[in-house]
Amino acid sequence: MNFFAGSLVVLMFILIIALNIGILYLLIKRAIRKYVKPTLNQKGLVYVNYRAINLFGSGDFKGEDKRTFTPIVSTGGSPSIDIFFYVFYKSGDLTKRVTVKVETTLLFIRKVKYSREL
Repeated sequence: MNFFAGSLVVLMFILIIALNIGILYLLIKRAIRKYVKPTLNQKGLVYVNYRAINLFGSGDFKGEDKRTFTPIVSTGGSPSIDIFFYVFYKSGDLTKRVTVKVETTLLFIRKVKYSREL
């Protein structure tokens, strides 16, 4: 019985990690589709690709708070999570990169910021 309980705990741990990675992937895809691509198109730029930054990295956001997870209850009543990733885009023949910061509450995107002007 002890082996079964230990296996169940390990399985649940793996399932929780996989679920978190899936949610992160979906939030990034939604932010790109609803916010990043329209902003790039509005400025005459072409979206190329994105690349995730490591879990505790903040890319080009050097002067700001680097916490990616704020467990303290925010004004909305739930913890906020900041997701950072690089977006590559074409400006003429040049491929450029910008860091995107997505502020989320649970599964909702609150704000999208760019590390510099596009």
